[in-house]
Amino acid sequence: MTPWKEEPLVSINDHPAFWKVFAGFHMESLDTTYSVGGGAKAMLRNELVIWSWDQAAEPAALS
Repeated sequence: MTPWKEEPLVSINDHPAFWKVFAGFHMESLDTTYSVGGGAKAMLRNELVIWSWDQAAEPAALS
């Protein structure tokens, strides 16, 4: 894991390439719905959430 002075949180489209790029960071894939213009064409997708802190050691890292 890269040492950070801050605790960044990144959210990006879930794609296998991003799992490789961010290997070593804590990651989780979340279900979400994307919609434009009122949601008539809403689509289910996965979002990849990446963070730099140890969630078990510091569960409330966001302040």
